[in-house]
Amino acid sequence: MLIGIAGGIGSGKSVVSRILRLKDFRVYDCDTRAKQLMTESESLRKEIVKIAGEEAYSADGSLNRKFLSECLFSNQEVRRDINLVVHRAVRDDVESFAAATEEDAPVFVESAIMAESGLAESCDAIWLVTAPENVRIDRVMKRNGLSHQEILNRIEAQKKETEKLMECGKRIVMIENDDNSSLLSQLAKLI
Repeated sequence: MLIGIAGGIGSGKSVVSRILRLKDFRVYDCDTRAKQLMTESESLRKEIVKIAGEEAYSADGSLNRKFLSECLFSNQEVRRDINLVVHRAVRDDVESFAAATEEDAPVFVESAIMAESGLAESCDAIWLVTAPENVRIDRVMKRNGLSHQEILNRIEAQKKETEKLMECGKRIVMIENDDNSSLLSQLAKLI
């Protein structure tokens, strides 16, 4: 069983993932693995260079994040094409990760863009971690040092992702992470 862990910035999806790992569940972190795959996978590297150019990687072989970021935000076609190849590589990697797990053990996959990346289609259920906007803003300001407006912009940009998830036809389980509800109790019931 593949269970997606989704939620917007500051909702607490990473906290849910850490708790599951502490309980010895296998959790795939899409953001971390995508970054690794972009540097470790030779085939993905070739596709990225084909789309964005040789400057996508530094002379030492590391991803040139500044250059790639500029490409992604200045050219919609490049962003679309890079997203397609990276999302495909991550989906394939998730399949390999899940296949290496005992049949009766659930596998969790954490992603902020579960619907956009196509991962929602592979999930049997999705746990959507939510929190009130003011709680999310406070958490992110403390954690990332972003301004109030920067966080609001990210929250607004992520609303379409949540809407797509709600319409994806998968079983959605809401997990309220509002500092008043017991996250551990909710997870214990779900597990």
